[in-house]
Amino acid sequence: MRSGHVSLILGLLGILLLPAAAWGQSFGPAEWIRQGWMPQEGTRRSTLYPLGIAVGKGDEVFVTGDLTRTAYFAGGAVDSSDMHAPHISILDTPGSTGFLVRYDGEGGKLIFAQPGLGIALAPYFETRDTGNGHAIAVAGDRLYVAEGTGITSSWVHGAKGAMVVTARDLDGALRHRITLRVKDMHYEYPTRAFIHGLGLDAEHNLYIAGKYDDTLYVAPDVILPPSEGYHPYKDTWNVFVASYAPDGTLRWARQLGGKGYDEISFSTINADKAAFDVDAAGNMVLGARIHELLADSAQVDVPAVPEDGIVLVSYDKDGRLAWMRTLKDFGIAYGPENDYFLYVPNPVSLRRDREGSLYVVWRKAGWRDYSDHHSLTVGDSTFVAGTEKPLTILAKYDAEGTLLWARHLDTDLRAAPAGLEVTEEGHVYVWGRYSGQHLRLEDLVLESAVAPIEKTKGFVAHYDEHGRLVRAMLAHGTGSSTRDDGLTSLLALDVGPSGDVYLVGRYRRYITNTVATGMVILGADTLFARGKQNIFVAKYSATSLSSEPSVEMPGGVIAVSSYPNPFVDATTISYSLPEPGRVKLTVYDILGRKLAVLVDERQGAGSHSARLDASAWPNGIYLYRLEAGGRFTTGRLVHRK
Repeated sequence: MRSGHVSLILGLLGILLLPAAAWGQSFGPAEWIRQGWMPQEGTRRSTLYPLGIAVGKGDEVFVTGDLTRTAYFAGGAVDSSDMHAPHISILDTPGSTGFLVRYDGEGGKLIFAQPGLGIALAPYFETRDTGNGHAIAVAGDRLYVAEGTGITSSWVHGAKGAMVVTARDLDGALRHRITLRVKDMHYEYPTRAFIHGLGLDAEHNLYIAGKYDDTLYVAPDVILPPSEGYHPYKDTWNVFVASYAPDGTLRWARQLGGKGYDEISFSTINADKAAFDVDAAGNMVLGARIHELLADSAQVDVPAVPEDGIVLVSYDKDGRLAWMRTLKDFGIAYGPENDYFLYVPNPVSLRRDREGSLYVVWRKAGWRDYSDHHSLTVGDSTFVAGTEKPLTILAKYDAEGTLLWARHLDTDLRAAPAGLEVTEEGHVYVWGRYSGQHLRLEDLVLESAVAPIEKTKGFVAHYDEHGRLVRAMLAHGTGSSTRDDGLTSLLALDVGPSGDVYLVGRYRRYITNTVATGMVILGADTLFARGKQNIFVAKYSATSLSSEPSVEMPGGVIAVSSYPNPFVDATTISYSLPEPGRVKLTVYDILGRKLAVLVDERQGAGSHSARLDASAWPNGIYLYRLEAGGRFTTGRLVHRK
């Protein structure tokens, strides 16, 4: 089959499997998609897992992550059964050494695929741990990749609780290496170190933020001690920030330490785009959880830490504490209040724009044994959820900390944001995964009719500077509820200099009757699994929508239904328009051929319907597309005689 026909059919399958309940501006088809996969089943702990993406000023696209054993990276559309085709690069790694891949942003050409740091980890390695110690950043002609082991010293050969930042030029060649390590301890006492964020200022000075447990060696003559209450058997964390000159020389280092065990932790749940950011002037802000602060001796104006323990801390270019704000300072309250540290709202991701405004994703976990509901108040808005369901809120504040707007990412089960990115114009992207029947973004509902409720799905939401939803995307698998089937995650995102969006995710294949198969619906595109573990990199064009809403765009949700469905001879498609406008209702076959235009006229607000007589058509699946006011929704019809 010709590749053009394959693309057409896959695109139509994407339309077929788009959720009928979803209504909103779509990202549309990707400009290009590149896939990677592990061709062999391997062991249970064999892993291909993307952890970060960074885009340079010349649209150089770098993707990094964890890799165990062998992976294939495609440099073009995957339409060949030959895994050794010229456009496919094979990367073999002993143990777990990671990977670094570069693509040309304009056309998606694979420039190189090479191993990562080179620290060989034993098979006991857990991606979740390393995922919390990985970051990537690019500025000018320099690329920085940070890797923290977070593994017990007995499991790591040559690392022993190390954090390493490699500085490379844009063709992947090593410039220099920055190594931070924690105290080398006996087998019984694990030592861990994680890097949670990298940032660069306009002068290309590097800023690193992370956490460690026992004694951090930032440089041979610079040592940060553990907290006063450190105990090797308990999760006692210290947060640090450090800055290095472009040549790798340490400029300064600061520590935030807690008194007592489990007293401080970097506030993040994901690998990339954590609760840390640096602006062009070198001003930093990070989120942390602290019970009782052990202040750096150089800091004299450290305020008392609040009872709930959540703070946002800002340092200037020279490492001086600029401010520390609490939940109360940000107008945040929650209930029911309790003494359990895990059920307090956390800033899991944050970013600044060029005006100094601060964007924060707040997430509050629920607890089934404490109450039948819990709440999170941001400004004048209170959000409520039941039992174990977490609450996730995106909020924007001005430079003084005043709330400008807040948006609720609501699902009927649970949502886990993976990151946050803000463009120079103040447009906001938030992405991650959720499980449940649907994800509601204000008036827009993302819902899959084919993915099991309990399976993980991915999402991206794009807001303008005023908090208006511009567009959204759903990614999901399509099979049964077996363990591996349909696991889809959107893990990292970055915005290029022209506003183009680059997205990284992963998905698994599943096995039915000993036959391996599987696919993921990524917005308007369909991807088929090549191995048990699959990743993808996709580019989407910058939106051409202005910050002002179109007058033609409906202000509410359009409701569409068809009955009967399945049908024998005829069915009726009913819909309700929130506002008057031009309406077009078209029916296609599975190959994308237009079969009938049922409506093509301007209609008033309210309920409408159109009858489809398909008595002369063969059995099968048909697609309908309803367009109104610059938006569209799609669905499928099943014809049975």
